Amino acid sequence: MSRDAGHLGRLTLLIDNMVNTAVRSSIAPTSAAAQRSAMRAWLRFCILICRVSPFRGQPADGILQSHEEKLHDEWLLMRFAVIIAASTSPGTAAAYISHVKTWHQIHRRVSLGPATGCIGLSRVVTGLRKMAKYREPAAKLPILLQHLRQWEKVLTSSTNDLMFRAAAHTGFGGLLRCTEYAVRAGDVWNSAANLSRADLVFHPDVESPEYCVIKLKPCKNDPLGASRVPLVLPNDPTAAFTACGSLRAMVLNDPVAVEDLERTPLFRWEDGTPLAYNQVLESTKNLMRLIGECPIRYGTHSLRIGGATSLADANCPDVVIQTLGRWTSQCYKLYCRAAQSSVLGWGRRLFHHSAIPVAGHM
Repeated sequence: MSRDAGHLGRLTLLIDNMVNTAVRSSIAPTSAAAQRSAMRAWLRFCILICRVSPFRGQPADGILQSHEEKLHDEWLLMRFAVIIAASTSPGTAAAYISHVKTWHQIHRRVSLGPATGCIGLSRVVTGLRKMAKYREPAAKLPILLQHLRQWEKVLTSSTNDLMFRAAAHTGFGGLLRCTEYAVRAGDVWNSAANLSRADLVFHPDVESPEYCVIKLKPCKNDPLGASRVPLVLPNDPTAAFTACGSLRAMVLNDPVAVEDLERTPLFRWEDGTPLAYNQVLESTKNLMRLIGECPIRYGTHSLRIGGATSLADANCPDVVIQTLGRWTSQCYKLYCRAAQSSVLGWGRRLFHHSAIPVAGHM
């Protein structure tokens, strides 16, 4: 009997470890790092300043907290928000609170504060933003086709420029996040997480392609890669350039043996090193500066925003934009910035259109 109990205990422990591993794997690396920073600050705050246990919420033995105890936890979070905001910003304080609450939910299966929501905590964060006259950073502007055309006056036919041109056109045409085609900061390139030359296929061939297909890797919203629809980029001989055409030029200029495709980054510099996130950011800002634009207003997401904006301005259906950009929520609408031509056109139409209200005319 004791042998069976011991076997059951080991099996339960094994399953629990697998559950915990699965939960940790569900968190994106960037979110996990931010959560660790928040928890370190929370530990220092609870132990050194408040002299209380940082592991709040319902105890492990299942004894329910009283309403007063839950309110006390909310007060701790409110004080924590004030301390963090004083040394960083209200936005960072709000992010840290979210990470601390999430950590307790994931690792201890408890919720901090009242079950109906931390109204006082929400008010404190809102008040901190107003007191600090906090403003969100200016939204990044889209990089549009006219910008890419101006880039052509700066970029050359060197191996490095051909590679970056192909990467930028792919980011624009495929509505890609930068980390979908470049290596994250601090990461080492590997074919399981990053694009390789094996993930790019031209149809019917590289000499005269009608289109090319890129097999995308898992992303932050799809860590397992279960819904990764391949990216299809058409070729258009009538256009000055396309993502497919730029990829073709890059591949022909920098050929790779078949046996090396899997271990070769899709986008690599002349020295063989993979294109990295910070390099995309630096090169993008530099190119915008060279064509006379303010580099501060542009970033790695500007290409993705530009692609979505251009499609929206061309009257592309919302569902197509959402599918092309691989958005699983309505947040894709945030990326579709109204083009000036549309704003002016609809503004003119406004003064030619007489609407009839429903009330009083039924």
